[in-house]
Amino acid sequence: MEKIKFISIFSTRQENTKKIKTSNIYGCVKVYLRIIDAKVESLN
Repeated sequence: MEKIKFISIFSTRQENTKKIKTSNIYGCVKVYLRIIDAKVESLN
């Protein structure tokens, strides 16, 4: 019983870290795109 509980907690933790990682990547991409936009605007 304890093992099953531990595995379920571990898997939910992994899912959470995956979500955090993808959101971090998404945030970085958004910032990067904003910087590119700013550079393009300053060139024009």
